[in-house]
Amino acid sequence: LLQKGEKVAFLGLLDTSTPNFRKSLSPLQRFQIHWQELGEKGILTYLNNRINSQSHKLKQFLRRQKIVTKIDQNQERINELTLTAQSDVFNFINLNLMTNYVTRPYSGKITLFRAQQTKELINRYPSYFDEKLGWGDFAQGGLDIYDLPGGHIELLQEPYVQVLAEKLKHIIE
Repeated sequence: LLQKGEKVAFLGLLDTSTPNFRKSLSPLQRFQIHWQELGEKGILTYLNNRINSQSHKLKQFLRRQKIVTKIDQNQERINELTLTAQSDVFNFINLNLMTNYVTRPYSGKITLFRAQQTKELINRYPSYFDEKLGWGDFAQGGLDIYDLPGGHIELLQEPYVQVLAEKLKHIIE
């Protein structure tokens, strides 16, 4: 919008990070984080969480491969795909766009609504996560951060969405 001469009155982000919001860690630092989690959760819970995490990553990878095949086979007939298949294609394209997008500085102020669960994760591992979710270097007009109750998905669900609505109303007025 700014490049086209339009005015941006408000730019708000909902618990969104830049690709570089995770800091690079040395192998020792990564080990220390895993060791801490192991000590806090116990071996069975820790191993279960790690297996579930890796399983989820593998499922995502296989799903993406399936979607690529679907796109290749149905390029001319994309409108004929089921709604679920179209959603898969859209999500795949969206993921690729997000992965390849290069974040540029923004001259105005950015308002970041950060989920409480995200803040807790940052506080737990400050050497690994940037508290500004990577936006500090891009918000040339300043960065306002509002911490909201709930998790990433819950921000838009009752009762948490009411807190978000009140914050938005206060900021806009």
